[in-house]
Amino acid sequence: MNGISRICAKSFLVFALLFFIVGCTAYRGCSMSRIEQTMKTDTIIRNSVGDSIYTVLMNSKEIKAISKDSTSNFLRLNRTQRDILRFIIADIKNYESDMTVYGKFVSSIQFKYSYKGCVYFLKFDFGLNKWQICDVNGISLKQYDLKTKDMLRFSYLIFPDDDLINELIKLYLK
Repeated sequence: MNGISRICAKSFLVFALLFFIVGCTAYRGCSMSRIEQTMKTDTIIRNSVGDSIYTVLMNSKEIKAISKDSTSNFLRLNRTQRDILRFIIADIKNYESDMTVYGKFVSSIQFKYSYKGCVYFLKFDFGLNKWQICDVNGISLKQYDLKTKDMLRFSYLIFPDDDLINELIKLYLK
């Protein structure tokens, strides 16, 4: 009986060790896929806009907004608003296409990014569903399609009294 219990104990330890190794391997695989997904998203955006623009967009501590109807100066975004804006900008769907549309690009809202002396503007035209990255002189460097209405909803949170954004929100909610 003593020999049988030793064999059972050894078998149990072997199976427990085997399950432990398989469990740890599976767990590491899951966490690696999250890291790879983050790197894949960052790489797509970096390749699309370039390193210098990407660095300014993701690291800027000073982001200011102004709407088309606003008569005041730029509105400085707080930390929560900056994080929400970065989250929206980081959506890779917004970098997939730039379909030709006929009409003049007129920005409904724009954001001024400043980081270590570099200044870029993000301009959004909700009528054409387009957005642009512009240099300090207003020259368009990149243009893409807006795939979601997230930026419109975010603009409504920043400028709730803006007539154009209010009308567009009403149309969107119908």
